[in-house]
Amino acid sequence: MANLRPTTAVIKGRMHYAHIFEPVPPFTDPESKQLRYEMTLLIDKNDQESMTALKTAINNAINNAIDTKKISSQQTKKLALPVHDGDEDKAENQQEFTNVNYLNLKSNARTDGNGGFQPMKVVVEDGNGQHRAGTPEELYNGCYVYVFVNCFVYSVAGNVGVSVSFNAVKKWKDGQQLGYVLNVDDVFANFSQESNKTVATDTPKRDNTFQDDEFFNFEKRREEMQERKPASTSDNYSDAFIMSIDDLPF
Repeated sequence: MANLRPTTAVIKGRMHYAHIFEPVPPFTDPESKQLRYEMTLLIDKNDQESMTALKTAINNAINNAIDTKKISSQQTKKLALPVHDGDEDKAENQQEFTNVNYLNLKSNARTDGNGGFQPMKVVVEDGNGQHRAGTPEELYNGCYVYVFVNCFVYSVAGNVGVSVSFNAVKKWKDGQQLGYVLNVDDVFANFSQESNKTVATDTPKRDNTFQDDEFFNFEKRREEMQERKPASTSDNYSDAFIMSIDDLPF
């Protein structure tokens, strides 16, 4: 059996249309019980490091699928690829898509055995270099993040393509918030505390500590991935078809 090439990568970009704290049903099937986490990641076209890592993972996934007979080399001519050009598709109406490539990331939510779902690993780094769970106030649409992704090929009803899932998110830096932003000062300007009473509710405490800091050392993981040898026929891979990242149209 041919060795499988690595299909994971750590890439960075700007987060948009994100549902990373609570899973949601697919947009095309709002009644589905299979919920998922999702986001659109905007990658600066000048970020060659992220684009090269992503293209390598996509290319490896394609070649793995060929080696394992999931698809044929002829089918690569009609593969639907996950990376889109923001300038061509959306920049005319949405300024944030200017000079970026973007991809839609999805991850099926797994049940936790108690009627709920396992949370997505979402972290921020504190001042001591340790990771803790991030909050929606810290990770919002428009902030910049590192994302740990996995690429895979699908073949369904004659349609073939590459999808990208994600397994962890780490905040990189702040950015201008995207989308509608509610200004509570304006909304409640005419309502005083005396005339409108509210009832406070207890919020369950959340464990903000992580023991697996090594997993979230994204900079180290990027370095390790860059040190991996590229796929070649001398590594016991199938020599029937080797697709190059230079063949990818982005």
